[in-house]
Amino acid sequence: MEAESATLTGSAAVENHGYASGGQYVGWVGQGPQNRLSFQVDVDRAGDYTLVVHYSNDERDTGHVYNADIISRPVDLAVNGGDATRYWFKNTWSWGNWWARGVPVTLTAGTNTITMYNDPANGATAQGCPTPCMPTLDSQWAPNLDRFDLAPIRIN
Repeated sequence: MEAESATLTGSAAVENHGYASGGQYVGWVGQGPQNRLSFQVDVDRAGDYTLVVHYSNDERDTGHVYNADIISRPVDLAVNGGDATRYWFKNTWSWGNWWARGVPVTLTAGTNTITMYNDPANGATAQGCPTPCMPTLDSQWAPNLDRFDLAPIRIN
């Protein structure tokens, strides 16, 4: 599924990029849960799945050539309105590099709604943040989101 066909709210917006699949991606997700992307997936069986997120991220702090101070961008991901889980997306070294990261999701049979945002309240200044919490290397934005694939996890 292409990210640009998802439901966008707040500042989340479709942008053009020649290296994104379909030529577009969704950016400006973050700075709070109101700026989000949501989409629905249908599955025949309830269970655990891997959601493969294709993304780019080249955010950096004021580093220099020997220490680029690259920043990983987090996504708070919720399924069917449940509690969100935070996942970190590494720096891809260019806004034109689209990498893939798989994240686990548990789905019910039928239609499920997956919502992605970045709530700074869950960031490096949040209570309980694992050490080392480094607010200067914590982003309040999600990575640019290109597309999503879904695969069941089956153990027989």
